[in-house]
This record gives sequence, C-alpha cells and structure tokens, in this order.
Amino acid sequence: MAQKNGRFRKKNKIAWSAFSYLQNHLNNINHQKSQMKNLLVIILLFFANFLTAQTPDKIIGKWLTADKEAHIEIFYAAGKYYGKIVWLKQPINPKTGKAWVDDKNPDESKRNLPLMGSVLLKGFEKKGEEFITGSIYDSRDGKTYTGKIWIENNTLKLRGYWGMFYVTESWERVKSNL
Repeated sequence: MAQKNGRFRKKNKIAWSAFSYLQNHLNNINHQKSQMKNLLVIILLFFANFLTAQTPDKIIGKWLTADKEAHIEIFYAAGKYYGKIVWLKQPINPKTGKAWVDDKNPDESKRNLPLMGSVLLKGFEKKGEEFITGSIYDSRDGKTYTGKIWIENNTLKLRGYWGMFYVTESWERVKSNL
C-alpha cells in the first residue's frame, strides 16, 4: 500500500506540476493578450484623436498682399481669426528715416504706433468655407471695412465692404524658406 501511495503521490505531483505549468502558461498568454488589448486600445485612441483632430484652416499662415508691399500673418486666437503685418517691403519711411507708423489712424492715440505688428484683420469667424463677420483695417487710408475671406485656387480672397460696394483683393501664400 505504501508503494501504491508513493506512486499516487508521484503521479499526483507530476499531474500537479503539469497543471501548474499549464496554469502559468495560460496566465502568461492571458497577460500577453491583455497587453495586446491595451496596446490596441492605445493605438485606436491615437488614430481616433489623429483623425478627429481639427486640421488647421487653410487661411492660417503668411500671405503676400496684392500690392506686394507686405506679408500678413493670419492666425487663430480666442475662437476667431486675425491678421497682422509681419514684413514690409520698405520697413523704413524714407521721409523720416524711422519705421512706418499708423499716421492715418482715426484714433489719434494710435498714430505713433508702428505698422509692423499691427493687426489689420480682426474677428473673422469660420462659416463653411468662408470667414465672415470680421473687419479689415486699411492703414493706407485709416478706414475700417467689414469683410470676408475665402480661399480660391490656393489664393486668399479678401473682400472689404463699404455699404453695398466692395473691393476684392487676391493674396498669395508666402513660400517658406525651409
């Protein structure tokens, strides 16, 4: 009986070892599956975020004005679009030897402010493929116009309204030096 008991224990020990090995192996497989599931979830979240992320609007960037005298950088801030002067073909006023200032601004307190960095396009909101309800300040005459902006054939179209009359300019994107 002792011999039989010994064999039983030995067989039981072998069975237990085999069971333990299978259990560990299955745990490893389940752990690997869990890791793969986690990795898959991370990848799916990344691509979902990537695909649903708002792409920058085509108007954002630097544009050469129709008269080729300035670069205007259009940017997005506080839910609206703005444009400021970032380059002037002739940054120095030849009469004064100093940087150009906004000398025609209707607000006398702003007439000594430099044109470089001044915001000319203000408060445009995207509606479909157009950017509307904004204003356009023309530093050449000191007047502000209502306006809208859109892209047509890779050209920025800028329309300023004065009552029922309007003028449309075409601006070209500034090519990066990179």
